[in-house]
Amino acid sequence: MNEAMSIITGSGASGSLTADFRALAEYRSHSGEPKYAPVKVMVWLAKVILGQSGGSNKDIPLFELCHLVHAINSLDDGSEAPSRRLKFFFETEHALPHIYCNWFLDMRDNLNENIQIHEKGIELNYPDHNFSINYGRMPRLAALYEFFSGMDDFSFYAHFNEIIDPLGTQDKEGRVSALRQIQDTANKLSSEFRKYRRKHLPRPQHDEAFKKLIDFLKNRSRSGRIEMDDEAVLDFWQANSPFDEFRLYRSVFDKFIELKKSLEEMETSRGLDQAVRIGTDRDENEVDLRDDTASISDINTWQSPLSIFDEEPANRIKFFKQKTERKPIENLMTAGPYASMLPVAFLRLEAFGAIQAGITTDLQVKRGREAIGVRITCKDAITYPEILEEYEKILLHIKQLQLATLHAINQNNEPDHNDKNGNVLNLFKKSPQSDFEIARETGTPEEFDDHRLIETAETAEKAFKRLTRIAFTDDFIDDGENREGFYTGAGALIEIEKLLKVFIKQMSGPDYGRDKLGKVFQQDKNEFSSQFRTIYGVQ
Repeated sequence: MNEAMSIITGSGASGSLTADFRALAEYRSHSGEPKYAPVKVMVWLAKVILGQSGGSNKDIPLFELCHLVHAINSLDDGSEAPSRRLKFFFETEHALPHIYCNWFLDMRDNLNENIQIHEKGIELNYPDHNFSINYGRMPRLAALYEFFSGMDDFSFYAHFNEIIDPLGTQDKEGRVSALRQIQDTANKLSSEFRKYRRKHLPRPQHDEAFKKLIDFLKNRSRSGRIEMDDEAVLDFWQANSPFDEFRLYRSVFDKFIELKKSLEEMETSRGLDQAVRIGTDRDENEVDLRDDTASISDINTWQSPLSIFDEEPANRIKFFKQKTERKPIENLMTAGPYASMLPVAFLRLEAFGAIQAGITTDLQVKRGREAIGVRITCKDAITYPEILEEYEKILLHIKQLQLATLHAINQNNEPDHNDKNGNVLNLFKKSPQSDFEIARETGTPEEFDDHRLIETAETAEKAFKRLTRIAFTDDFIDDGENREGFYTGAGALIEIEKLLKVFIKQMSGPDYGRDKLGKVFQQDKNEFSSQFRTIYGVQ
């Protein structure tokens, strides 16, 4: 439990939020065992509360929870829905998958025709969509439910029930579909969660460092507005690097990104009705969680897709070699769409942030002024064109991984899939080959004939067999549990490809180009070398 509490306390959360979380974390059964698994459940919950959960959309857990509540509300055992929810979520001493499995099995005589019980979970059937929830996912959703119930010392409990009570019921005239109702409810919970976070988590504009950054940007702008560009990042670092909090260029870049995120959040908070919502009406700026093209960048937030490969079951598979395939893109994946908003500033981070990190290490291990002096010349810095070339090589690898993953997934004939870690995918609901090609923006369903599908499958199989690394074997993917890892990784691979393609295209276009970037690098090399000499006092 220490890890989960450390995540909460380390975020600067208020005493009220910390108390709400601690009450749930310290709950014990009569036998003295914790109700919720300290790592698998409580660490996950801590990240969800802070808006840091992995996956393509931080509101997916709310969406899933609403589906689960919908299922419970829909049962007909003669009791009221709130009473059934109380038994399911609160009267369970140990939140374990088989406990929830047995609960639904006991209720099978009370199921309606739209809910089916399977070996691994339940399936909800809607007129135009099916949604599955694994039993292994339910302990996490139960913890989220209890946290909502206990927010602000249970003062939110009554309103929470008002929001979720209608789930499982429909407008008598049939004007509101079950799925639409779930989407609307998830949006209401998301709105309440944003209010709770704003109330109990620190905001950058309350921090002295951010005040200094905001004042700098306002004074720099003729209009007095906060305007960010690549040169603003460099200028601020050069002006403030003598101060410890701004010494590292990386920390300055990160603060610019944090400030930009905060400003976007402020714009959202001015009118919650204008916030991005879950739904299918694109004219109303809704994000359809079933839509494969919906990107995390659509909802004013970003979580590195690489984090998915660190979690079960994707971590069973060696998608990347750490040094040559993953590390070179980690900064880009962390910055996400914000890298393209400050592209040159980001390239400076890639090239010279690594040099400054080396200088810091030299100082820590006391390698001496001579070693630091060599580092400060920046002669070993990777050039901007070289960074793009490395991205292009990794992009080719990503495409091969996608094909290999397609082959692995194609060994399972299930029409749709939801993995138990929340990375909901619907990429392969028609034919796996055609949908995967569509996701890669290479065609439309009408363009695929039988010959093309067979050809794609053969190409995918060849890509799979060429990867001589852990998990890329027929024996491995014969196990359905192992194949889960490929389902989980598939969506992340597409997000990674999108980001790489956007950044490479942007920096290779007419505004930049390799020749211009080469010249900018040489100028920046002199700027950074000079600034490093000033900071570290080495000539």
